[in-house]
Amino acid sequence: MRAVSPPAPALKLALKIDVDTYRGTREGVPRLLDLLAKHGAGATFLFSLGPDHTGRAIKRVFRPGFLGKVGRTSVLSHYGIRTLLYGTLLPGPDIGKRCAPILRSVRDAGFEVGIHTWDHVKWQDGVVAADEAWTERQMALARDRFREVFAEEPKVHGAAGWQMNVHAYRRTQRLGFVYASDTRGTHPFVPVHRAEIVSCPQIPTTLPTLDELIGLDGVTEANVAEAILERTREPRDHVFTLHAELEGMKLAPAFERLLEGWKEQGYRLVAMRELFAALEPGALPLHAVADGELPDAAASSPCRGRPFCLARKHHSLRFPGNFATMGGRQSLETHWMSAPQAVPDFELPATGNQRFRLSAFKGHPFVLYFYPKDNTPGCTDESLQFRELHAEFAKAGWAVFGISRDSVASHEKFKAKFGFPFDLLADADETACGIFGVIKMKNMYGKQVRGIERSTFAIDREGRIAREWRGVKVAGHAKEVLDFAKSA
Repeated sequence: MRAVSPPAPALKLALKIDVDTYRGTREGVPRLLDLLAKHGAGATFLFSLGPDHTGRAIKRVFRPGFLGKVGRTSVLSHYGIRTLLYGTLLPGPDIGKRCAPILRSVRDAGFEVGIHTWDHVKWQDGVVAADEAWTERQMALARDRFREVFAEEPKVHGAAGWQMNVHAYRRTQRLGFVYASDTRGTHPFVPVHRAEIVSCPQIPTTLPTLDELIGLDGVTEANVAEAILERTREPRDHVFTLHAELEGMKLAPAFERLLEGWKEQGYRLVAMRELFAALEPGALPLHAVADGELPDAAASSPCRGRPFCLARKHHSLRFPGNFATMGGRQSLETHWMSAPQAVPDFELPATGNQRFRLSAFKGHPFVLYFYPKDNTPGCTDESLQFRELHAEFAKAGWAVFGISRDSVASHEKFKAKFGFPFDLLADADETACGIFGVIKMKNMYGKQVRGIERSTFAIDREGRIAREWRGVKVAGHAKEVLDFAKSA
């Protein structure tokens, strides 16, 4: 007699609906409600709750890839001239105040609701380089307006344009969100940002958006649904992000074809909270968050990066629902540093026609100092300090390596010029920079540029971070690192 097998779990595809504008809220949201009801689909609506300043996005014209995307997707026909003037020639309407009944109707119809942002353009264009005070204020404004509209606490956050900074990740935890969808990736995870665990799980968007595909490789509004359905043919859970301004308006026919196609493929169309309810948060993998470029998208967005592993076998994470019993929220830095961090293996070219591989140094502690650029005053001074103390590092049993994004050829000249007794690693593609989280936005001659934040890491015999120094001030730094090496 053949054993009866349990039924296979239903495939789930979560619909995440970003509502960016006043017009999208007034016109796109009601149309989406009708379309979702027609197909028996669940969804999560994430609302922009403050002023619509879409017109201020004009400065994105200088961003690589933006003009190409505008040309492919006809922004004017999707958004309308009036929306594109809000915040410039026309005052930006307050979405949360003017559209509160529409927002509540979504919740009352049984759909999940959450926070997208306060001011969509301001967040998407400003958050990456913003400080803690700016970030906290923007998120507090959105949280307070959500409370005002819905008379309840928000439970989910999904950042505008998938744009975030470390302060925003921390605030998702401190504001008590149950989970967030601020990233793109392949599966749910607990984010690690620059060696901090942020114990608000991320459920990332797994699929491209319609406007990212239209105009590429022969994809048009007429066949874009088929391009997405081809990506969901392999059976696994997904999160698809759509926009009230697009799928709720001009791209509604394409979205309806998607709904029909997904049901034919065996997917149950759900809100993101249903995906989260099926998870075991304490068993989720830890992943670093790294910025990733999407082909022909107008901006980079945070993506699930390389796995991070704690030195101990099991890790204990505290999620927002448990905070009531904690007597206050603890510092993530303190929580994180309670155990050394194992560094993922990597390999880079080095001076002397060599290849550096981290795993080859197991059993041998070493210092890895990241610096911005060869032959610049601060970087030269720092490297000279490590040169002068190199013999003492060696006596203590520690090797020293410098690392930057410069080429091996540049490193060879830098090393020969100053007689450094240690090797320099070339990280042109930012492999190690991404692992250690040292790339940040910096102000250079009045412009925001990406660059290495001067940082040093002491790696122990097991390949774990024993100590780290970020935002390094050059004076006396090498001596401080040596003192640690001698005491370790």
